[in-house]
Amino acid sequence: MKPTIYLAGAIRDNQAEDIHWREEIISALRGQVTILSPLAGKEYDSVTGLWTMSGRPTTARGIVSQDCWAVDRADIVVFNFLPLAEGYASIGTLTEWGRSTARSVLRYVIAARNFKGHDNTRTFKTLHPFIAEFATEIFETTNECRDYLARHIQCLNGENPR
Repeated sequence: MKPTIYLAGAIRDNQAEDIHWREEIISALRGQVTILSPLAGKEYDSVTGLWTMSGRPTTARGIVSQDCWAVDRADIVVFNFLPLAEGYASIGTLTEWGRSTARSVLRYVIAARNFKGHDNTRTFKTLHPFIAEFATEIFETTNECRDYLARHIQCLNGENPR
C-alpha cells in the first residue's frame, strides 16, 4: 500500500517557489506515493487576484476543510517552514502542524539553518522545541528533503525492507 503524503507550506499570491517545491516532490515521487496538496484544484488568476477551487471561487471554509481533511488522511506530512524564516506568518501551515501532532504521522520539516521559530534567543539557542521534538527529520532545503524521500520512500512502502 502506497503511503499518502501531504505537502504543507505557504501559498502566497504570485510566489512561484510556493508551487515549485511541491511540483518537484510530486515529480520525484510519482507512482510511489499518493500526494495530497493544498494546491489541488486551486488556481490563481493574477489579473483578478482571486483564487478558485475546481472552478468555483474559494471560501475560507472550503480551504480549511480541504486542508484539514488532507492532514487527517496523510501518513507523512512535509512541512515547508522556509517562508516562516522570511517573516511570513504562514498561519495555515502552523495550524496544520498542530493538527498533525495529534496523530502518529511522519513529519518531515524543511527549515533554514538559522531559523529558530521564535525570537527568544536568550532561552532557546536552537530550533523551537515543538518543531525539534515533533519533527521526524529536518532538512535545510526542499531539494534535500525531496532527494531523501525519493530514496527512503521504498523503505516506507515496503518495497525495500533492508
